[in-house]
This record gives sequence, structure tokens and C-alpha cells, in this order.
Amino acid sequence: MSMRKDIQNAFDNVHAPDELVERMKQELYQKDLHEDIEEITFSVKQAPRRNYLRGFAIVAAALALCIGCGVSVLSLRENPFNPASPVVATTEETTEPDSYSVAAEKEAFEKMQQEKELGKMEESRMAEEKDAYEKMKQEREMKE
Repeated sequence: MSMRKDIQNAFDNVHAPDELVERMKQELYQKDLHEDIEEITFSVKQAPRRNYLRGFAIVAAALALCIGCGVSVLSLRENPFNPASPVVATTEETTEPDSYSVAAEKEAFEKMQQEKELGKMEESRMAEEKDAYEKMKQEREMKE
């Protein structure tokens, strides 16, 4: 730091004549004015394009966040989570199947079997109709 002060002290004694300083100030001032005018008149800047996609993405993200929060709040209303209460897992094992579920399964199986039979009957009927159509077509060709 002392070397810097020494250099400043050495150059403090050197001064240009006042007339030269004033003339240089005037020339620089005039030059700055002319450069600014040329820049203003000849510089054309293109306006930046608006990025609508970014705005839509932000709105979509905010909407998704709000919907997610709303769904989570609604699910908490239905199934409240209370960390203070202990969670007790109960598992009930029954050796006998429920009579209602067995009957429902049996009924569903019978219905599925009936649907299969109806499907087979429908396929055979369609095949018979197709054969009859082919025979009629051949008979017409023979007549001509």
C-alpha cells in the first residue's frame, strides 16, 4: 500500500495546462454526443419473443399441485391419520369359507359356462348361415 501512495504522490505533481484540459473535455463531450445520436438512430433491437409455453407449463404445474393437495386432504378426511393412537393390526383367519362367497363364486362360474355355450351356439349358427349363403351364391352362378 505504501508503494501505491508513493506512485500517487509522484504523479500528483504532474498536471496538464488548464487550456488543454478544457479543450479535451469539449472534444470528448462533443464526440460522446455524436456517438450517442448515431447509436440511437441506427440501432434496432428486436423485441424478445414471449414464451407462452413456459407460462402454460407453470399454470399446469400449479394446477396439478393444487389438485394433488385437495385429493390428499379429502382422503385424510375419510381416513384420518392420528400418530398418537397406536395402530393395531388384526388378522382374522377363518377355516370355513363364507357361505355367501362360495355361492356367489358358484353362480359366477355357472354364468361363465352359460356364456361360453351361448358363444359356441352363436358361432355354429354364423357358420351355418355362411354356408347357406355360399350355396345360394353358387346356385345363382350356375343359373347364369
